[in-house]
Amino acid sequence: MQANQIFLQLWQGYLADSLTPDEARELLGLMRTPHLFTEEMVKQVLENPPAGNLSAETGDLIFRELIERIEERSRPVRMSLFSRRWAWPAAAAVVLLAGGLIWSIAGRNAGVTLQALEGTKAPDHHGAILTLESGAEVKLDSANSGLIAQQQGSAVTLSNGQLLYKTARTAEGKVSYNKLTTLRGKQFSVLLPDGTVAWLNAASSIRYPTVFTGKERTVEITGEVYMEVAANAAMPFVVKFPLKATGKTGLVQVLGTRFNINAYADAAAVKTTLVQGSVRVVLQKENAGNISGILRPGQQAVIANVKNQPSNTIGIRSDINIQETLAWKENVFNFRNMSLEEVMKELSRWYDLTVIYENGIPRIMFTGELERDLTLKQILEVLKASNVHLRLEKKRQLIITP
Repeated sequence: MQANQIFLQLWQGYLADSLTPDEARELLGLMRTPHLFTEEMVKQVLENPPAGNLSAETGDLIFRELIERIEERSRPVRMSLFSRRWAWPAAAAVVLLAGGLIWSIAGRNAGVTLQALEGTKAPDHHGAILTLESGAEVKLDSANSGLIAQQQGSAVTLSNGQLLYKTARTAEGKVSYNKLTTLRGKQFSVLLPDGTVAWLNAASSIRYPTVFTGKERTVEITGEVYMEVAANAAMPFVVKFPLKATGKTGLVQVLGTRFNINAYADAAAVKTTLVQGSVRVVLQKENAGNISGILRPGQQAVIANVKNQPSNTIGIRSDINIQETLAWKENVFNFRNMSLEEVMKELSRWYDLTVIYENGIPRIMFTGELERDLTLKQILEVLKASNVHLRLEKKRQLIITP
């Protein structure tokens, strides 16, 4: 019997939920063969999902392979989201958002049309707070422009939604420091005095001098920041970031490069991803020598940030998708292989939510992308269609139930 005939026979057994463990493993191998998985099969599994009587391990492997195949078919469509309840055979959910329509593998009637949802226009997500050396705060948004301040030889202006520093002369006396902070649901960018550009994701900050002097250009960041550093071999650029859970500090040392740092306080790890150039990531230790690692383009340094678990190593990954890492800069959520907890951390920062788990965190995995200009109402409908049980209460509290 030819491979395609065997595959079709096994596929029908999968839809009928009658496969033995050996047959399920054989199906999994054939699913990875090019051209066997067709559009018609996508339609079948969306319209008539199996009950899921396979073992948790085998069922999850087949599910992951399914979403890989479906993602391949939907790549021309940017907005897609898939999810499943981790416990097999609990009702699995695969959600496909394309052209404004959602289908769910959990049932024919789980779909929802986004165009039909009531909701206001997505809010303006562009804005920040500039804190001057004096402590004065200036609210920044895309609507205003002009001179903000004159500080230590630099003119601070707002132009086309970006904060700009223009150095007029060499700094004299004490150097002033400013801090740019984005609130939840906001993004902003700043052109630093040396020509370096920094883009801040939601709930992030960068502290920097109004004029760079001395042997190094040092800034401090929290949250997530993407940077394109102006080259200056005589004055290396240094980015400091805290590891809140462990109380330690990390450094990124560069000459001229493009990279992204994700250093949110509630993240289990701080991740530095190199796009172009070369950087050295350093983990400072109190009573011993520092630990460091050098990244090449396309690599990511990972430092654990878990309370009561000291960070003593820097892991370096080479299997990084740069587009997924920088999706936030393109106004996209990328939830590839993320748990519900990880997804809700991103959504809570963007939609200014307090997420409360009523009885533990449901084990649901997601993969796919969503545009970041969806309204909160639309996002909640997507989550509901993805088999997430929730309710929104006053003071923007989102309650997740089992």
